[in-house]
Amino acid sequence: MFEQHRQWQYTRELQFSTVIRLMMLVALGLRSSLHAAAREAEDLTVSLPALYDKVNRTEPALLRAFVRGSAARLAPVMTPAGTGHPTLPGFAMRVLDGNHLPGSEKRLKPLRAHRGAALPGLTLVVYDPDTGLAVDLVAAEEAYADERTLARALLDAAAPGQVWVADRHFCVRTWLEGLVAAGSHFVVRQHGNHPRLGAQGEWQACGSCETGTLREQSITLEGSQIPGGASRSA
Repeated sequence: MFEQHRQWQYTRELQFSTVIRLMMLVALGLRSSLHAAAREAEDLTVSLPALYDKVNRTEPALLRAFVRGSAARLAPVMTPAGTGHPTLPGFAMRVLDGNHLPGSEKRLKPLRAHRGAALPGLTLVVYDPDTGLAVDLVAAEEAYADERTLARALLDAAAPGQVWVADRHFCVRTWLEGLVAAGSHFVVRQHGNHPRLGAQGEWQACGSCETGTLREQSITLEGSQIPGGASRSA
């Protein structure tokens, strides 16, 4: 996986698989930190500074490949082990959300004059509730990157029969059109400012739920290429 997706990183003495193994010990709570995991690793052939240097220079493309590759390998195992009751029968659910990595109190020299913790970056994570797996990820080293722009990279994973669920941050016409072009469907909370509506149909009652009654209307997005428009519910 490393050789297939790396761009400028390379291997000399420390393999990428070793880095992943040590980080997994931390992620699973088996070690308190990367430093602790490295100190107890009998087969680590490089110094701690060299290990941290390798981790710090991990390319975002490698992170995405690792998540996608792991999900592809685990899906055949996790699906039979599930409840057998899909979230939405006949469709593959994809739940999208942004995750800002926790602020760090470790002070880089340019940030020592600032009171707030440094934000190291953010990720967009795609979750499959039927398998319990994170199936895709886009990582950004810039903590203040636009989530809506990053979401475009996920369109290459959209496929027919999927239903993408997302919050209002992703209610962007170009991204919604990309999903439809891929044959996917979407359930996205409407944003107050975008996209603009070109036409709205009459509200129609469509049932009830635990918290009240439901109604829906057909809508057309201004400048949209979505055939037949879309609908919104309340």
